[in-house]
Amino acid sequence: MALPQTLHRGPILIINDDEDEEFIMEKIFQELNTPQERLYFTNTHSAFDYLANNTPIPFLIICDMMLPMENGVEFKKRVDELTQMKIKSIPFVFMSNAISNTVITDIYTTIALQGAFEKPFEYTELKDLVKIILDYWSVCKQPVVN
Repeated sequence: MALPQTLHRGPILIINDDEDEEFIMEKIFQELNTPQERLYFTNTHSAFDYLANNTPIPFLIICDMMLPMENGVEFKKRVDELTQMKIKSIPFVFMSNAISNTVITDIYTTIALQGAFEKPFEYTELKDLVKIILDYWSVCKQPVVN
């Protein structure tokens, strides 16, 4: 499916402190012929600085939940406090190794989240999951903000 020319051109932000997972994710994006640039951050502070000070508007944010210094939920709460981020309506999803039902309930009742996914251990399953997420957000209607 071809992306509309004016939408979904921004980068995909991936916040994850595991270099091996970064390598795996990049390989998946390449195999899926993902047109968006990928920007990798190993901590939430660098990612927050990027979001607060840069354009273009990201296409998607994929964030691990278990990160050093500040976990993914705390990071998402800070992002939600930025007025410009609310207007931009950037899809934000968690992708983490283990997510309990208690954690799922907590995050969906305390923050504005577009998805939480348990990261599969098998490469092909992870690739399938990433493809589903990308396909969904590629066709989802979102506000167009200049």
